[in-house]
Amino acid sequence: MGHEIVHATAADFLQFYSRKMPFYVLRSSGIPVVLGGFWDQNGERWAVLDVRGRLSRSETLTMIRNVKAALKNSEVDVLITADTPTHPTAPKLLKLCGFKPTERILNGLEVWKYVRN
Repeated sequence: MGHEIVHATAADFLQFYSRKMPFYVLRSSGIPVVLGGFWDQNGERWAVLDVRGRLSRSETLTMIRNVKAALKNSEVDVLITADTPTHPTAPKLLKLCGFKPTERILNGLEVWKYVRN
């Protein structure tokens, strides 16, 4: 059972989100289990990190390592929302990736921020 981080294909996004986006996918045994990426909107850089199902420890560590590397390369601070109602462990995962909670709420979700060093 293997996993890999590669550029997400249109088929990955269509299968995962039912829409197309230019992000990355973590596959486990060929099946997408995590999608993530960045986009700029209204002068802010936003991230998405969406997990399907329960990840193995190895998959989780692979994901965190790659998220941290991508964030480290960002030229600006990065925002993300914690969808805690859907993903109760989102705050723990975001902390492990280096995000910190803010007091901002967007569409009922808490906004977290990765601040560049």
